[in-house]
Amino acid sequence: MFYVDLIKEKLNLVNNKLDDTIRRNREKMAFAIYTNKLQRFDQRIEKRSSLYDQLMALKQVYGKIWDISNLINDCFGWSLLAIVTQYFIEFTSNGYWLFLALENLLDRSIAIQSLCSIFPIVIILTTMAYSCHRCSENSQQTGVLIHKIERDINNDLQNALIREFSLQIIHEPIEISANGFFNINFTLLGSMSAATVTYLVILIQFQLSEIKKSGNVEN
Repeated sequence: MFYVDLIKEKLNLVNNKLDDTIRRNREKMAFAIYTNKLQRFDQRIEKRSSLYDQLMALKQVYGKIWDISNLINDCFGWSLLAIVTQYFIEFTSNGYWLFLALENLLDRSIAIQSLCSIFPIVIILTTMAYSCHRCSENSQQTGVLIHKIERDINNDLQNALIREFSLQIIHEPIEISANGFFNINFTLLGSMSAATVTYLVILIQFQLSEIKKSGNVEN
């Protein structure tokens, strides 16, 4: 998660720089209205060159960040898969034991142990999902900012660069995944919660049916 947070911060810096570039570009265009034709033409040429160079640099930086995210997925994908799977099993198991303890089928101390095990799991998974979600969200924000750049009908090279940058963000989204099996985000937490509830309902039904059978046998 340390490396994911670094990617998140780098994307945030890219977005801030991109937003600042868009703002300064609009200010130059507004200022050019009050100048004479020759000055407006010179400033427009300077603006085009400056904006193109800045966009090219940001495009390359985004590509490097995407390469790093792939490297993180390659290095830690299996570890993330093992961690999420282990926490899912532990959360479901402790939830089941907590139910049995509350129904007085197990010792009350089991309930406390189960709660002490569930809370750290929830905190860790939520922290992981938040960091990865923010990383992906910053990547999407980069695409939103790219679409805010005003096209110049007299500068085909710059317009082509903007299209390439936009396509790069679409085809190279920054996602942290568990070796490609699933992405680490809030959607994963929702899916895990739904699966946990489903398994708990099945286990509880089995347990209740066993209790009912035992009661009938005793009678």
